[in-house]
Amino acid sequence: MFKYVTLIINFLLLTLSCLYSQDDISLTPNIPKEIFSGDQFTFEVTIKKDDLKGISRFEQKLPAGFTATQMKSANGEFRFTKNTVILQWMNLPYDDEFTISYKVKTDTSIEGYYVMRANFYFIQNSERRVIEMYPNVLTVKKHNSTGVNVPSDGDLIANNLDNILKKGEFSCIRQKPYMNDNDEVIVNLLVNKGNLHKFGKIQERIPEGYKAVSVKSNNAMFVYNNRLHIVKFMWMNLPESPKFVVSYKLIPINGIPDEAFIITGQMFYAANNTTGIIDIVERGVDLMKYIQHK
Repeated sequence: MFKYVTLIINFLLLTLSCLYSQDDISLTPNIPKEIFSGDQFTFEVTIKKDDLKGISRFEQKLPAGFTATQMKSANGEFRFTKNTVILQWMNLPYDDEFTISYKVKTDTSIEGYYVMRANFYFIQNSERRVIEMYPNVLTVKKHNSTGVNVPSDGDLIANNLDNILKKGEFSCIRQKPYMNDNDEVIVNLLVNKGNLHKFGKIQERIPEGYKAVSVKSNNAMFVYNNRLHIVKFMWMNLPESPKFVVSYKLIPINGIPDEAFIITGQMFYAANNTTGIIDIVERGVDLMKYIQHK
């Protein structure tokens, strides 16, 4: 029965597709900013739907090493499959806003920065529409054998990065941004592409109050959208080197903003006639020592 309902929902939601955003419909998450590896926490989202009715779906793809179990579903059908949380409704709750939640368990082997995203799909005026939850950054720290926090820099992170690169999988790592003598923030990104050579795009959302300038593009087209606070590096064909670095700098517009400095990003790439997407992870190491061609 559940499979039959799922097929109906997916068919209706995929009939027409467009990205939609409005103030009357929103997702407001409530999650911790920092946890230890092996911990579990509650992921809570308040969905403001106004007078929206009918078929809808909430979906969140969790990073590898995260698992989810149902808590509060607001009468939706809960599933966790392929590392994705799915809540589906044939009819949304009557209230103008409601809250869902689930318990998230983390593996003891993970650490670093993880970007938590989610989408809410619904049908309005016979069109499939999507509301995106604003990305939230979750920091996962390691315990040592005595239960005391292990620092998130130094040899531990360097070894973790070595393991990422040795796997040979497509990856993109951001060096923890640092400030130069001119009060400009330097952002270095290492791309570990292996044998891939076709289309590639890095896209990062930067904090407000800065303008972005390319420092090292590695033959990419650099685009900065000051209205959306988006930085892009785009290649029709990726560089030949299996590992390379691109860089940009952030220049304060009216002095250094007194707000949290958070960058979130993704990299898009073409492989086997499909487009893949990976989150950019941040590490507190010098990336330049991992490449031969500077």
